[in-house]
Amino acid sequence: MKVIIGKKFLTDNRAEISLQGFDLLNQDWNITQTVTDTHIEDQQTKNLNWYFLLAISYRPNNF
Repeated sequence: MKVIIGKKFLTDNRAEISLQGFDLLNQDWNITQTVTDTHIEDQQTKNLNWYFLLAISYRPNNF
């Protein structure tokens, strides 16, 4: 699950600040099953935990 909150500011909304949150419900799991002639292997791994990204962007004037 990804959540984005943002706000545009300056004249003509040329700048934006945003905060993004990733995997806030801790549901990012990978499950792999390998089947061979001699055995079956199940592997369960957890990806990155939840994290946040703060971004600031600016759109300059056109030339």
